[in-house]
Amino acid sequence: MLSQASRSALADLNNRVALMHHSFFDPQPVSSGVSAFLLRNVTHNWSDEDCVRIFKALVPALEKSGTDTRVLINDIVLPDLNEAPRFVEQRLRQVDIMMLVAFGGKQRTKGEFQALLETADPRYRVCT
Repeated sequence: MLSQASRSALADLNNRVALMHHSFFDPQPVSSGVSAFLLRNVTHNWSDEDCVRIFKALVPALEKSGTDTRVLINDIVLPDLNEAPRFVEQRLRQVDIMMLVAFGGKQRTKGEFQALLETADPRYRVCT
């Protein structure tokens, strides 16, 4: 998949985006010249404890990066109860149950993401 991405329509990003194999449970090996770290469709597959491990593994690289380096989490954020239309909320909650059954993971609200990040390192700040 990574080799296809480098030849895809995103090829103009090759000088700005590095695609690499990496276990996000291990410390991030890239730490200088980084504008952002992207976690896309990752957290919903993992338990709270594993998400904390993932976020902790980024801390050493963030400490070596510039103060403006961001961690971008591109995942579904559950609305708080009764915040979304009933049909939308029902669909999102069904996916939440599927993630629990299939992977031991879950969909999370903004508050739950914030709690996990703060548990991993109190210096994390949630921005929307």
